[in-house]
Formats: sequence, structure tokens, C-alpha cells
Amino acid sequence: MFTQIDAVGFNDPTLISTFIKFLCKELQINPKTITVESMHNNVYLSTDRSLGLCIDIEHEEFLIMVYEGNRNITEICNTIAHEMIHVKQYLKENLNHWISTCGEVPYSKRWWEVEARSDSPDLVKKFAESIK
Repeated sequence: MFTQIDAVGFNDPTLISTFIKFLCKELQINPKTITVESMHNNVYLSTDRSLGLCIDIEHEEFLIMVYEGNRNITEICNTIAHEMIHVKQYLKENLNHWISTCGEVPYSKRWWEVEARSDSPDLVKKFAESIK
């Protein structure tokens, strides 16, 4: 089974789709669907002005919303990689369970956020090197 990828609202949806395929391979995941949607203002993402959001819509079906605004492609890809790490965490590490049981831990210190912040820049760098 191949992941169905939809990149909506981006200047270069082909690049975004190629990046998502790369991330699926690197993270060793194969969800049914991933829809990545560009948001030009981030009021829809959260009250803390997040740059991205990963929503587990249904089993193996995900929506990733990314604030594009005036950010460059590296910043946008870093946010996508961050959210794709969350997809991996949902699929392989039962993130839904951990989200509901870690209320007392400050958000920035939750293991899934620490991992996504630390691993996403290396994934973007590896992708950039692969397309040179």
C-alpha cells in the first residue's frame, strides 16, 4: 500500500509531496493518507500561534496544517518534518495515549515535542542534500 498524499495551497505542491514521500521512507511509516494544508494565517492552528499542527483524523489518516505566511521553504519544511515526526509517533508509539496522560508535563518538555524539535532539522538537511 502506498500513502496517498495531498498538498493543498502551497506554491510548489510537487516539492511538498516529494518531501512527504521522503519523510515516510526516512521515518519508516506508511499511513493511508496524509493531507498537508498551507495556512496563510495561523489563527486556525492554536491559541499559542503554533506554526504547524498534526491531527490524527482516523486510523492511519492524518491532516497536517502548516502556517506558510512569509516563511521560506526551509522553515516550512522544518515544520512539516516536525509534524511528520508526530505522525510516526501516532503510528508507532501510541501518541494518542501519551497526549491524554501527560497533562502535568509542560508542553515544550513532553517527549514527543522534544523529539520532533530535535530531529526535524536533520531530516530537512538530508532531504536538501538528496535533491541537489
